[in-house]
Amino acid sequence: MSNLRSSQYSTVTSSSQKFTNAMAAGQHYIFTATTDCFVHIGATGDSASAGADSIAYVKGMILPLSTRDATEGFVHMIRDAEDGKATLTLVEG
Repeated sequence: MSNLRSSQYSTVTSSSQKFTNAMAAGQHYIFTATTDCFVHIGATGDSASAGADSIAYVKGMILPLSTRDATEGFVHMIRDAEDGKATLTLVEG
């Protein structure tokens, strides 16, 4: 059985936002949002865009995420059409 351990929260706006803390290497996370958006995993200075390096996220999905390198484990997001809120949750077990 999986346990939801901790969550980070962010707004999703017309400019790229990111969660404060990077994903830990080897851990599993789920991303959810209240709006359609584009998600990018990368370094702290990266940004999300509607380009090929981002994942198209549809409101209501549960998007599993992980990283092998915490320095490249920051989750960035940008809205598709309307502002919203996003959650990144650590899953253990």
